[in-house]
Amino acid sequence: MKIKEFAKVTCNRIYLDILKKEHNYDLFLLRSNEDVVKYVDKLKDKTEKESLLFLNKINKGVFDKKWFYWGIYLKTKNKLIGTVCLWQFNKNRTEAEIGFELHPNFQGKGYMSEAINSILNFAFNHLKLNKVIGYTHSKNKRSIQLLKKYHFKLTNTNKENDIYTLTKSQFNTIP
Repeated sequence: MKIKEFAKVTCNRIYLDILKKEHNYDLFLLRSNEDVVKYVDKLKDKTEKESLLFLNKINKGVFDKKWFYWGIYLKTKNKLIGTVCLWQFNKNRTEAEIGFELHPNFQGKGYMSEAINSILNFAFNHLKLNKVIGYTHSKNKRSIQLLKKYHFKLTNTNKENDIYTLTKSQFNTIP
């Protein structure tokens, strides 16, 4: 299956869209936040220029149809508060990995739940994926809780990561 066109996604209080250069400072605040990068294998961005280079790299991959990567924007303030992506597609384009991050000031308010629900709908109903995989650090309780909320099942573990999977049939049972 070929990756289809990028789609802007509208939710209740947020919208998901391509990363925009005018929101680079918000992206920098996200990617340089110690709590955001605590459980992932990446260095904090030290400058806005590093965030801009990342933004350009991500958008090139979106336009080249390698992955889907959305900024999470508040509708009321047009402010970037996080990101969510589908990437690491398998060879047949039937499985992908989901990734997400949210600035701590906006955690615990249901924004990521809105984003994940919309992206899973997009993944299974638009892209026709069979499986979505989530890798999370075994100590990242909030991410684990979010994955379990959407019926992801723990399927494997490695040194520091738990691997969760959600199949289309499991997703279709979510009320």
